[in-house]
Amino acid sequence: MDFNINYDKDKFDNSEEITIQDLNKRTIRTNKITFKINALDSKRKLKKDIKKVIKYKKWLEIKKEININVYNYKKDNLLIVNFVNLVEAIAKAKNIKDLYNRVYVLACDYLDLHFYSKNVCDFCDNKCGGKQGTDSVTGCCHYFANPLGPLGFKYKLVTCKYLQEDGRCSIKSIGCKLFTCDYLNKKGVKFRIRDMFVLDTIFNPIQKVMLVIATYTPQEITVNRLLKVPNLKFVNKFFINK
Repeated sequence: MDFNINYDKDKFDNSEEITIQDLNKRTIRTNKITFKINALDSKRKLKKDIKKVIKYKKWLEIKKEININVYNYKKDNLLIVNFVNLVEAIAKAKNIKDLYNRVYVLACDYLDLHFYSKNVCDFCDNKCGGKQGTDSVTGCCHYFANPLGPLGFKYKLVTCKYLQEDGRCSIKSIGCKLFTCDYLNKKGVKFRIRDMFVLDTIFNPIQKVMLVIATYTPQEITVNRLLKVPNLKFVNKFFINK
C-alpha cells in the first residue's frame, strides 16, 4: 500500500477528495482513495474520524493507494501530525497486536523527538539537569531493588539493566518516556496520556494506567500485557483481528 501525506496545498490532487466521514461502501470501492483533512479540526472531531477509519479498516487495508491532503496546516501542529500517523497505522496494521505495536512506537518516537530536540532534561557533560553537582551519570535509569526478594528488608539502588555504556537505552519503554522527575516538574514539564492523541484515542483507562507504570519494561512485554485487557472502546468492535 502506498500511503502519501501532503501538506502543500499547491500539490493537491483534489479531483476525487472525500472527507473521512464520507466513507461508506460506495466510496470505498476504488483502489485509490484521497482524504481531505482540515488541520483546524478539534481533537473531538479527529477522534470521531478515527472511529470511522477503524470501522472501514478491512476495506482500507486492501487499497493500493491512500492519499491525505491536509488543509490549513501550520508548522508544529503536532495534533494533526499524530492524527495522520494514526490513520496510517490503522490502515496498515495486520491485527490488534500490530496496531498496538505501531501506536506504541508512534508515542515513543513523539516523546523522543520532544526530549532530544529540545534537550528538555538539560543534559550537559553527560549529566541531566537534576544530577548536576553529583557523581551520577545514570539520570532516572535506576530503581530500588531487594536482593533478598519480596520477603527481604534490605533495598539498594540499582542501575537499569537496559542502560547501555553510551548512556542510551536499549529498549523502548513507554513508562520511562512518560515519566518526569521533580526537576522537570518544577520546570512545568509533564506528559499525560490524555495529551497524547495516539495513546488517548486507542487505549482504554485500564490500559492507560498500565502504560504509565510500565517503567523499565520492553515494548513486547508491555504490548502483550495490554492485549490481556479487554478494550471496551471501539477498537475490538470493528478491527479485524486476524
